[in-house]
Amino acid sequence: MDSEHRPITYLSPPTPVSMGDWWFDIATGDHFWIRRRFDVMRRLADSVLRNSRSAAEIGCGNGLLQREVEDYYRISVQGSI
Repeated sequence: MDSEHRPITYLSPPTPVSMGDWWFDIATGDHFWIRRRFDVMRRLADSVLRNSRSAAEIGCGNGLLQREVEDYYRISVQGSI
C-alpha cells in the first residue's frame, strides 16, 4: 500500500493549538532556547552579518532574534511576520 492510501489512526481527537500565545509569554532574551538559537545563528552567519549594513528576518515573531542581531552586530534589521 503506498503512502497516499494508508489509513490514519488517531490516538486522540484533534485539538486546536495556539503555541504562539503562550510561547511569546515565556520567550525572553534570557530563555535558554533563545540564547542557544542566537549562538547557533552566529556560528553559521557571523561572517555574513559582520560584513552587512542591514538584514531582514522573515517570520520574526516577537522580534527577539531581530533585536539580538541589531544589538550584537550594530546593524539595522527589518522584521516581517
